[in-house]
Amino acid sequence: MLVLIGVFAIELGLMVAIAKISPDSVRKKWARAVLTSLSIAVLIIPFGFRAFSVGTDTLNYKSVFDKISASQTIPKSLRYIEIFYSVFNYAIGHIWHNYTFFLVILGTVLFSLLFFTVNKLSIKPYISMVAFIGLGMYAQSMNAMRQYLALAFVLLAIFELLKRNRWFWFLLFIVVAFFFHKSAAICVILLPIKYLKLNYKTLIAFAVAAIVGVFLFPYAIKLFDLIFKSTYYNSYGGVTTNFFTLNNILFTVAMIACLVAILVLRNRVKSKTPQRLNDYDFFAMMFIIFVILKMISLFTIELADRLGLYFIISLIFILPLVLETFNKKEKIILTCVSIAGLALFMTYLLAIYGAYGVLPYKFI
Repeated sequence: MLVLIGVFAIELGLMVAIAKISPDSVRKKWARAVLTSLSIAVLIIPFGFRAFSVGTDTLNYKSVFDKISASQTIPKSLRYIEIFYSVFNYAIGHIWHNYTFFLVILGTVLFSLLFFTVNKLSIKPYISMVAFIGLGMYAQSMNAMRQYLALAFVLLAIFELLKRNRWFWFLLFIVVAFFFHKSAAICVILLPIKYLKLNYKTLIAFAVAAIVGVFLFPYAIKLFDLIFKSTYYNSYGGVTTNFFTLNNILFTVAMIACLVAILVLRNRVKSKTPQRLNDYDFFAMMFIIFVILKMISLFTIELADRLGLYFIISLIFILPLVLETFNKKEKIILTCVSIAGLALFMTYLLAIYGAYGVLPYKFI
C-alpha cells in the first residue's frame, strides 16, 4: 500500500511543480520536460516492475504474451483477442521475450498518451492526474490493461473532437481503441453528445434512455456479439447474479448524488466561467452515461459496469472546472480538501478491496 500512496504523493508534488513553471524560456521548457518525464516514470516504474502476482489478470496476460512471443504467427487459440493488442504483444515479444520489458513498454505508451491528453483537456492537469490515481484508476490499469490502452486512444479521440472539432480523427482514434478492446465501440455515442445542449429536454432524454436501457441493453450486447463475434465477452454478457449487492447499490447511490451535485454546479460554471461551459456540459453528459450504465449493471448484466470505465474518466476533468469557479482563497481550501478526499478514497479502496488485486504490492 505504501508504494501506491507514495506514487500519489510524488505525482502530486511533480505535477504541482510543473504547473508552477511557466514555459517562457528555453531553460524553463527543459525543466518542464524533465519534470514531465519524471512524472510519467513515477507511474511506469510500479506498473512495469511489479511482481506478476500484482493485478488479478496479470498472469492471464502473461500467458497470452508467452504464447504469442513463442509463435511465428498469432496462435489460432488467441484470435479472440483484439488484433492491435495481439500485434503489440507480438512486436514486443519478438524484440525481447521478457514480460517485465513488455509491461514497461505498455506503461510508457499508456501513461504518455494519458499525460498528453490530460494536459490538453484539463485546465488543471495536476488535479486531474491526482484524481486519476485517487479514484483507483491507476490501480485498475494494472489489471484491465487492454481496456486502459483503449481508453488512452478514446481520450485522444475526445481531444480531437472537443478541442479541434475534427470528427474524422475522433472516429479514427475510436477505431484504434476498438482494435485494442472492442468495448470502446460504445464511445461513438460521444460524437452526437458533442452537439447536445445540457438542458431539461436532454436530461429527460437521458432518463428515458436509462429506463429503456435496463430492458434493451442485454439484447444490444447479443447483437454486438453476433456482428463482431466477440465470444470472449460472453462471460460478462449474462444476467447479473451477484452484482446486486449492498456495496454496489451504495456506490450507485453515491454516484447519483455526485451527478446531482455536478448538475447543480453547472449554474456556477455558467455564471463564473461561461467560456468553459461547453467542456463542462460534455463531461457532465459523459458522467450521466456512466451513471446509466452503472444502474443497468445492477439490474441486467455486468458488462455495463465495465463499459462505464470510458465515461467515469470524465470526473478527472469536471473537478478542475468546478474548482476554477471559486475565488483564490476558496480555491486553495477546496483544492486541498479535494486532494485529501482523493487520498482517503484511494486508501479506502486499497485497504478494503485491495484495489483490483494490486495488494499486496510487490516489485519483481
